[in-house]
Amino acid sequence: MSSAKAPQSTETYIIDSSGDPDVKLTLIDNTTGEIHHVVDFADELLREKLQSRGPGSVVRADVAPVDEDGEEWQVTRLRPGAPPSPGLGLGR
Repeated sequence: MSSAKAPQSTETYIIDSSGDPDVKLTLIDNTTGEIHHVVDFADELLREKLQSRGPGSVVRADVAPVDEDGEEWQVTRLRPGAPPSPGLGLGR
């Protein structure tokens, strides 16, 4: 018997602050600009790692929808290797 699994994606995101108390974090897809309202994390350590980074930080993460409409998301994994943020390179 097979079991259906929720779609999951690994992308590069820009962390944005959220004014909504129900949203823990907002991630903006670095490629498409799609907004992901994060309402849950796979574990407490993951939550602490992401929330300790400020708005504008770039991260690679796995996210999965927690509702059918794909409006609320859970971060399931933080991945290494986020590209540097624009403007931080040595432009000499």
